[in-house]
Amino acid sequence: MMKTHSTKDDRCRAGFVAYAFFSLLCFAAFPQQVSAQGHELSNDEFSVQMPGKPDYDKETNQTHSNYHPYRVSVADVHYFFLLMVRNPSVRKGYEHQALVLKGHSIGYNAGFKRESEMDGISVDVTRDRELRLNGFPGTQFRIVSSEGPGVVRFYVTDRFIYTLQVRGATEEDRAVKAFFDSFTLRRRPTNNR
Repeated sequence: MMKTHSTKDDRCRAGFVAYAFFSLLCFAAFPQQVSAQGHELSNDEFSVQMPGKPDYDKETNQTHSNYHPYRVSVADVHYFFLLMVRNPSVRKGYEHQALVLKGHSIGYNAGFKRESEMDGISVDVTRDRELRLNGFPGTQFRIVSSEGPGVVRFYVTDRFIYTLQVRGATEEDRAVKAFFDSFTLRRRPTNNR
């Protein structure tokens, strides 16, 4: 029987292969933008129609590499779409998604309020209602601030947490309703991930 010894080069190659594989997974999850009449963001799981050409927020992505944020402003209304890649090692299956969603929405809303107040804007975020989209759990919150109303929706799947936020209008606004209604999830939840 022949013994093999791991060399430093072998370990480096193995580390590089693991990094390349992880990068490929993240790239596959990253939304692709298709320009047509509107601007659609999509991957194999979701699609959403943005009300204008979105700007990718590189600064947020550099701070949080698992966040992929897009922004569009139309007149005084600001649309925000955030795709957060869930760490594969902490995916616990569909039965835990509601808890994941609750924790994420609490953290996101607390961070949003804190950042707004640092900018001198008073903000109140109130749970509005529970949602379901293609079997996946979601939650909607109303935003009341000194800069006007807003709405934020969160959805969670076994792979991603999605945030759709509008500031400067309510969900009764036709363009806001169209933005929210355009969001689709194509995969169905599974119990064995």
